[in-house]
Amino acid sequence: MVAKITKGSSASGALEYITRHWKLKPMESCMASDEPDLMCLEFDAQAKMNPRVEINCVHISLDFSPEDKPKLEADPELMKTIAHDYMERMGIRDTLFVIVRHNDHDHPHCHIVYSRVDNNGKTISDHNDRFRSQKACEDITRQYGLHWGESRKKVNRERLRPHDAAKYHISDILEVVMPQCCNWEQLERTLKANGISVEFKCNPNTGERQGVSFGYDDSKENHVFPGSKVGKEYSFAHLSRTLDRNQKAYEKRTRTITIQATWAKPAPPKEQPSVLEEGVGIAVGAVEALGDLFQTHAPEEPQTLDEFDRMRKKYAQKPRRGLKR
Repeated sequence: MVAKITKGSSASGALEYITRHWKLKPMESCMASDEPDLMCLEFDAQAKMNPRVEINCVHISLDFSPEDKPKLEADPELMKTIAHDYMERMGIRDTLFVIVRHNDHDHPHCHIVYSRVDNNGKTISDHNDRFRSQKACEDITRQYGLHWGESRKKVNRERLRPHDAAKYHISDILEVVMPQCCNWEQLERTLKANGISVEFKCNPNTGERQGVSFGYDDSKENHVFPGSKVGKEYSFAHLSRTLDRNQKAYEKRTRTITIQATWAKPAPPKEQPSVLEEGVGIAVGAVEALGDLFQTHAPEEPQTLDEFDRMRKKYAQKPRRGLKR
């Protein structure tokens, strides 16, 4: 079971939809009349008991899985019991309320409309109501042996109203393109190419992005939804974390491919000398080494007669070595 919460400053629209639009009578209520107009007057009168509460009306849709339909049909009072249990867990007591069961979808569901101004003029708190609602739905689902609410993939798209159909269309596009994008710029370009507009909510002081909305024009109306309304995984915070993970995975994959390409590149083969060339090189080296070892200098040759005479005198003056007689 899942719950969808909508808040407003008047009960007229919600009461009109859940009763007169479908020509249904309440499954249970504490109202003096079943007519939408008269019920609306009662809600307005109760709201005037505490005019400081501007958002004085809450509309909740409790949606069950199609797999729970046989159980709910077998016990007509079970849905009413679950609705009361949910209201008690949410602190909705001592106030005006109406519960109406609908059969316009394949999955069973009912609508609850209640006043946030109770019978004593006090305010029924809505602090963290979405988190408390999720916890209440989880506990009720386990307690009554129910199935979790239907996923988006199981919804009959042909029976959706245009506004809801646009939301599911945006969800389908995001599901496909998100794995391909690594940053907000890529995501924005990809969504624009698929007919989805992107608008950011920024901090007025710092200009920092804080939220995101997606829009889709079906040629009749431009439908705009906050990311969290399209799906909790499409809120600005969730999308930012997903894009960051995609970027890190891309960088890691790129480094791996580069390393593998470097390892796979063969080194140029070195030219190996032949046996004959190697032997010749060794011989030449040996000869050069011996030449350096036994190198001698040619005797000085006279170039002129004066040099010849000088050298003759030089050698004549040297003492001769030998035996004396």
